[in-house]
Amino acid sequence: MSNEYEIATLADFLKVPQEKLPECMADFMGWLVMKRNEAAICASLGAEPGQVRIDRFIWLDDGKTGELGGMNIISAETGEVLHKWRADGGCE
Repeated sequence: MSNEYEIATLADFLKVPQEKLPECMADFMGWLVMKRNEAAICASLGAEPGQVRIDRFIWLDDGKTGELGGMNIISAETGEVLHKWRADGGCE
């Protein structure tokens, strides 16, 4: 079983094992902070307001509670994934 969970809808949280939900929710709070600061993050990537957006929450069950595992940054126009940022150092 993978230790990475892509959360696009509330129903996706059901994929997370029950005993791991507290850790997942703590990390989700970090994602919410990033989402609320979406404009500044996108500007740091050189994007115009509204050009790109932070997409789904990706929870990485890595034992590091309270640290965001990753997120996708997508084109607002096409829905294409432009960046797949991962806390473990990965960014595509």
